[in-house]
Amino acid sequence: MALAVWALGFLILPVIDANNTGIDSLTAICRALGIAAPAKQAPSTQTAVPASMTAWDATTLDAVALGDPVAGAALAQDSCVACHDPNGLTTDPATIPSTTGQSARALYKQLSDMKRGERPNDVMKPILDELSQKQLADLAAYYSRLPRRNHDIHAIASARGGAIVLATKGDVSRALPACEACHGANAGGPLEVPMLTGQYPDYIAAQLRAYASGARKNDIYGRMRRIAGKLTDQEIKDVAAYYDAPR
Repeated sequence: MALAVWALGFLILPVIDANNTGIDSLTAICRALGIAAPAKQAPSTQTAVPASMTAWDATTLDAVALGDPVAGAALAQDSCVACHDPNGLTTDPATIPSTTGQSARALYKQLSDMKRGERPNDVMKPILDELSQKQLADLAAYYSRLPRRNHDIHAIASARGGAIVLATKGDVSRALPACEACHGANAGGPLEVPMLTGQYPDYIAAQLRAYASGARKNDIYGRMRRIAGKLTDQEIKDVAAYYDAPR
């Protein structure tokens, strides 16, 4: 079962994405695995508009790795505390995420996408427009070092059975990979995948609904839009609750 889920998430779906977006299958598979693709083949005559221009080339990886958490802390104090308190938490968990304990790469991608307008956010964009890419890397470095709200999933015993299956095994009959195939602590997948443990369940549910409706579309190759679009609203609520943690 685990092998089937892995193949679905990192072989089958990327090949389908390749056919839809005009890139070659090998490049799609490499990107799904978070590794560099070989030299590109001749350009396709199809036109595909990227949902995100964040590319994990050596320049971007170096920029994120060199982010300065001390400078990021100062920036956060000046620009972020109105919505994100100094611990990276919030009083509005339906619309503002917990930024603590995320990888610097996940944070950097979302900040960059918002700055370029690829992930529309009327509140964040004016703030990010004033910041350089170096400063985005500094903010990512700072928030990534804050302790996550909780490292464990405390509600697993009371979670609905369907949510546990979707999170840990997926549903091959609907071509749904397990959430943890990408979002687990030691999972593979794209470099920018965020952690879900410790995130507010209201926020997870809101983002799944945004993906399902197409309101949010900065997921590479439309992976999350395709997955979320197959979930019922009850499944969205249940999966979000599965990742809940004490506030």
